[in-house]
Amino acid sequence: MPNIFDCSSYALGKLHIGMIVYLCEMWNEEEKEPLLTLARGIGLELPSEKIFPHREYHGIDLVLLSGSSQGKPLAAIEMKVDDHEHDTSRKGIEGKRRMPQTELYPLIPEMGECKQYFFVTLGAGEFYRKPANHAVFKWIKLDAFAQAIRQIKSLDELIKQWSQALDAELERRNSVKRNPIESKTIFRSGGWNLTLFGQIKEALAPDVFIMAEGEEPTVYCYGQSPDTILNFGHCRNETLSRMDIYKQVCNARGDHPDEPPIPLYSEINNNGKLNLKVWLGYIPDAEEKHKYAESVHEQLFSHFNTGAWELHEVQRKTYKKTATIIRIDVGLQKQAPQDRLWYRNNRQDTVEKIESIVRKLYR
Repeated sequence: MPNIFDCSSYALGKLHIGMIVYLCEMWNEEEKEPLLTLARGIGLELPSEKIFPHREYHGIDLVLLSGSSQGKPLAAIEMKVDDHEHDTSRKGIEGKRRMPQTELYPLIPEMGECKQYFFVTLGAGEFYRKPANHAVFKWIKLDAFAQAIRQIKSLDELIKQWSQALDAELERRNSVKRNPIESKTIFRSGGWNLTLFGQIKEALAPDVFIMAEGEEPTVYCYGQSPDTILNFGHCRNETLSRMDIYKQVCNARGDHPDEPPIPLYSEINNNGKLNLKVWLGYIPDAEEKHKYAESVHEQLFSHFNTGAWELHEVQRKTYKKTATIIRIDVGLQKQAPQDRLWYRNNRQDTVEKIESIVRKLYR
């Protein structure tokens, strides 16, 4: 029998939600072991009565209701595979202010006194960052979820295929710890680099996670190609960011925020370098963009040109909304046959280079 996850797409979150719904329907038909095993594995408390699984319940991927479609919410499950949490809004809540999904969902009146919230990540979305409202949402990662499904004793074919698909995803993740030339594993678009960045992020020292906005670095795709990003956030150092000049050129325009956000940030992308970049979206004039970018270049080059790092200067004639000022080598390089990023020496060497640069930039 063909595997339904091979025939469709593992990355389709609704497919995994559908499987949880399938376990709920088995529960309602008195075949309780599969859902009970999953529940034990992730810490979900189940009632003795029937469960009504409601998909897209007021925007939440899946809410389990007690007894019927009119029952009380017992648990909410938000599912991510390669996608990640995003900001959203709902009329009547916080004056329509946009906020992360995990912060908004418990505020929905229809959720009542629901105490069980789960944030499940089964793909590269796991590397983005922890759920914003991690005090309320229990984060269930791929390894724990796959382990729970693996423990189900049922011989049901769909459940076996689901378990095989989850284990295959774990094997994809583990294969990134090996040289890409040796790995014949097929990845979804951008999957290899996203996983590599995720593993680098997990290896960083805890203090590196305290960036300008008090948040951890983020890993995500951008654009159609796609570009893969390990983003360290905005730098609060106003001297390095040349905020004196930035505020002057922003003040020449009437529609900027009262206090323009600090424009300097850093990221690693598909080129494998740690790129020091600035946001120029609030500077309308091309000459002013050039003037500001050059001032930041002078400041950053002086700050980092100590001999400790290999700097790559970027020559530009025109500037758009963002500009890379300097690229710094961190020991990553593209490797054939699919231009996957890999370590020139080893992961620890790359991690130490990144840590030294980020500490120098953000402190």
